[in-house]
Amino acid sequence: MHFQRAMTFIEENTEKVLDSETFIDLSDVAMAAILRSDLLQLDELDLLNSLRRWATTNSITNGVPIEKVF
Repeated sequence: MHFQRAMTFIEENTEKVLDSETFIDLSDVAMAAILRSDLLQLDELDLLNSLRRWATTNSITNGVPIEKVF
C-alpha cells in the first residue's frame, strides 16, 4: 500500500523527484520500480539524464564500474 502511494506521488511529480538531492540515494531496486512505470511525467531524454546522474553517483560511491550500476 505504501509502495503504491509512493509510486503515485513519483508519477505525478516526476520532475521534482528526479531533480531532488535525495534522488541519487535511491536503491537499485527502487530505481528499477520507477523505471517500470509508464506513467512518469517527464520527457524521456530528461529521464535518461537523471538516470545517468544516479548511475554515475552510485558508481563512484560504491566503487564499481558504471556498467555494473546500469
